[in-house]
Parts: sequence; C-alpha cells; structure tokens
Amino acid sequence: MSFSLTPHHLVAMYELCRALFPRSWRLPPGEEVEFRASPRTDVCGKWNGSDPHVIIVSYSHHTNKDFQAALYSMAHEVVHLVEDIAGKPPGHGAGFKRRVRVGARVLGCHEKDLA
Repeated sequence: MSFSLTPHHLVAMYELCRALFPRSWRLPPGEEVEFRASPRTDVCGKWNGSDPHVIIVSYSHHTNKDFQAALYSMAHEVVHLVEDIAGKPPGHGAGFKRRVRVGARVLGCHEKDLA
C-alpha cells in the first residue's frame, strides 16, 4: 500500500525517533528542525546541518513504498543530525555506524535498513 508523504508525516516520524532513541543523543524538539518532502528520485533522504537543521525525505522515492521505508530514511537522517550535534564530521564513519546499530535495535530492524 502506498501513501503520500508530507511534511506532517516527517514531523511525526522525527518525533517517534526522538521518543525512542536514547536521550543521551539530545535530539532537539521538532520545532527546531525544518522538514521538507522532496520530489527527488535519486536519494531517499538528505540532511542539511544548517541552522536550523533541515531534514529532507523524498516523497518520489517513497511513493510506491510504505510508511516503514520512509521512517527508516528519517531515522538515517536523524543519525546524521545526532552526529552533527556531537560535533562529528559528516559522513558514514564508525560513529555513524555505531548509532545506526542502536537506531536499528530500537526500531526493530536490520542495520542495512538504516544504512
């Protein structure tokens, strides 16, 4: 079953991640993050470490997928946000991978779902 991804969905997904992920990650409230649904088909999501933080998830990429796939894209971008807050360099290094393992365990999915 497909759904139409909107910024409202993105806020809800972010707040779910914020509620479930470790408090030590110090995720900011959703009001401090800008959420955009994008038509891009070349990426699932994108994180921009500007001030305020911006998380973009592609509605075109997820058009024929379910809410769960979009949630996993959001969780991936949330890990980038956490890494930025922690002062880590952008990318998919060892710290990012450790947080992905935690996020996957919390969401009950495989690490590759968040990679």
